[in-house]
Amino acid sequence: MKNLAKLPIVAIFAFTLAVTTIASAARSSSQATAPSDTANKSTEKLKPSRGAATHLSVTGYNSTAPGATSSCTVSALDAKEKVEKNYTGTVSETSSDAKAPGLVSNYAFVHADNGSHTFDKCGALSTAGTQSITFTDDSGLTGTQNGIAVKQLYFPGRIN
Repeated sequence: MKNLAKLPIVAIFAFTLAVTTIASAARSSSQATAPSDTANKSTEKLKPSRGAATHLSVTGYNSTAPGATSSCTVSALDAKEKVEKNYTGTVSETSSDAKAPGLVSNYAFVHADNGSHTFDKCGALSTAGTQSITFTDDSGLTGTQNGIAVKQLYFPGRIN
């Protein structure tokens, strides 16, 4: 302390300013290089995710005449039957109708789907009777719409 008293006030101020600046720069540098939770969270949101989806739901396929297509909606649902908006699986369609042409194959959900996608044309069911369509994703999640009536076509004067 005795030595400080002999120093001019300008020197003491300059020394204090230099120490403060160095300490401040060291704090800024360590904060800039340390990973932040916010940065990690924003990166995680961009990664493909199946979220908490436990199954698929298939709805909207209407009763139809043989060979006609219908739209249908496939949604990824969680255990509480809520749409899992982060779902990004790849789905394909099968049917109980062995003659069904044009089934959906390998549609990859994107984040913009928000866990639900409507297909303008699901596979055309061809065999009269009650049919079903099933969507399965690449991890094994499935969803089925049962009870789709494919109407028998009758032509007057012809034997069906």
